[in-house]
Amino acid sequence: MTGIIQVIQTHAALRERLDERELLDALPLDNRLLPRETLRLEVGRSDEGPEQLDWGALHRAQRAWVEGVAVPMLDRLPGYSIAWFGATRIPLALDLGQQLARWRRATPYQRHHREHHWRWREGAATVAVSSHGLPTDRVAAPGDVVLRVSTSFVVTAADTRAVLPHTLSEIDILTEPIDEDALTTFADVEAVVESFRGALNRLHTLRPAATIHLFLAVPMALAFQLGQAIHPNVHPPIQTWQFCAQSTPRYRRALVLGAAPPPEASMQPIRILFLAADPRTSPRALRSGAEHRDIRQRLAEGKHRDRFEFEEDFAVRRKDLIAKLDRKKAEIVHFSGHGTADGRLVLEGPNDEPKELAPEAVCELFEIVNEDRHLRLLVLNACFSDALASELVRRHVLPAAIGMTDAISDPGAIVFAEELYRALADGQTVKGAFDRARAQLKIEGHRADYAIVRLYIADDAAPALLTFAT
Repeated sequence: MTGIIQVIQTHAALRERLDERELLDALPLDNRLLPRETLRLEVGRSDEGPEQLDWGALHRAQRAWVEGVAVPMLDRLPGYSIAWFGATRIPLALDLGQQLARWRRATPYQRHHREHHWRWREGAATVAVSSHGLPTDRVAAPGDVVLRVSTSFVVTAADTRAVLPHTLSEIDILTEPIDEDALTTFADVEAVVESFRGALNRLHTLRPAATIHLFLAVPMALAFQLGQAIHPNVHPPIQTWQFCAQSTPRYRRALVLGAAPPPEASMQPIRILFLAADPRTSPRALRSGAEHRDIRQRLAEGKHRDRFEFEEDFAVRRKDLIAKLDRKKAEIVHFSGHGTADGRLVLEGPNDEPKELAPEAVCELFEIVNEDRHLRLLVLNACFSDALASELVRRHVLPAAIGMTDAISDPGAIVFAEELYRALADGQTVKGAFDRARAQLKIEGHRADYAIVRLYIADDAAPALLTFAT
């Protein structure tokens, strides 16, 4: 038996009045009399703007709907085709397109802004599609690749470089003309999809280890269709980005296509990795053991103490750092050690001698080990680490980092650290815990240290990332 499954995808903040007669009128004449079933998917809250979205929660809700609602109907109605209509966030349209294509491909429809209907015109493509920046050489090293697709508006290089300044390649796919209603025939959509698929295949061959970052200024129907073109068995996971017109920078990380949604925070233990380095020849011995002991004690006093796992390495060597961070996959990394006046961290060498790590090397290291964004807070309890903490957040490598603008006293460093973790274990946000730790410095008479500690939070950091236990 044949029929139509009408999928209506919306986000609560973008809910539009979808007139059933308009949707029926969008279908080809020979489909309008077929039996129809309607599936509605709405996620999110009506009061949340693009800057406030919890992409993990949205991703989980959408996947649950696919598995619990859509797939059973597709199994029950194997002869039915899918017609998709949407008013949602672009990353969610991409994800649903990819998910539904695993079971059955759909035909998306797009509302024409000026003519106020959902119909595709018949005929050939009316737009010209061009691609720019496609790589011609092979680079096997890992790195970031930016892929910009512009049909409604232009995704500017300046906007994407504000969040990804260092890339292996930047690729643009553009239509002529660029306009909200530029795509009038389904052939227009397919022409853009063909260029997009060609870019993905080129990257698969010539940038095999790269992370692809996708920036779109396109209508919803095209976003859905691009999602259907991304094959999870061929193409790697793709990081999507949400445009936020009122923010600086104007793009924020969204969900990752082809990857499982992150689990709810309440389901996962919070891992803290305490790293200490105090080479024998350092001019001033640190009290890392006391700092470690006091942090553990204050965590044990916290309301959510059972949620935290604490691991340590008291003599972290430069050559072991990447492996250690890779294996532990900690949500919080705490470094207790020395920093130089020019912002370098001091680790240990093979003979317990000091080995410095330049700020640029630290940034590159964390860009690599935190590619999946598991690390949410870095505490650099080391002198002169402020600029490094700021740069890591500015580059969007980390959502939050703490550093020191000058040399901090050992007693002050310990007071700050123990109160910070006590507050986190009691359910405070990173900002709330930081404020309490600074206040404790003043209470205990460490006024000079009070002025030294600094917290940096990325302006695209989702609130859920900045609370570890509730």
